[in-house]
Amino acid sequence: MKPIIVVLEGPSGVGKDTVARELNRRFPDIYVKMPSITDRAMREGENQGNPYFFVSTEEFKKKITTGDVFEYTIVARDNLHRGMSKQIIEGIAKTGRIQIKDCDWIGIEALKREYGTKNVIAIYLSVPKEEVARRIHERGGSVNDIQNRIADFENYAVKIQKYCDHSIENIILDSCVNEIHTLVQSKFKTTPK
Repeated sequence: MKPIIVVLEGPSGVGKDTVARELNRRFPDIYVKMPSITDRAMREGENQGNPYFFVSTEEFKKKITTGDVFEYTIVARDNLHRGMSKQIIEGIAKTGRIQIKDCDWIGIEALKREYGTKNVIAIYLSVPKEEVARRIHERGGSVNDIQNRIADFENYAVKIQKYCDHSIENIILDSCVNEIHTLVQSKFKTTPK
């Protein structure tokens, strides 16, 4: 069974994780969040597959060589790897569930190249800048981090939208989730068991 993948995209503060969690909570037999693979150490409260599949650096590099990891980045601050694994994606596909992923434009292109534009839909979550600023402030963090995230908002929004297939407003969570679910069901014309 070919994987069906919904990419949720947008700048920091648009609610990608919140929307993904709500889709999974409301429709647990239909949606599942696609975990990435990483060579960083597992932290307290994490387990295999949540939020990542954890492997050694040696194993990660081997998966790149064999082609299992088809897209990855090296996180500059700690020289660790994070990427997408065909084995994980295709394993989840066997359950018949639609996979939800948050990734950048490089990830969107890699997924579409690997699994085809018929099986991957990228949705840009649209939120006014003032609302994003409010959400980022509520989340907390250093003043510098908050200012950088808000400053990046417009540049990122312009850059990423051209890689997305649809744009959906995420002001009211319930409306956003309903619209995404309706769009996905109509595009793929099937509801997994």
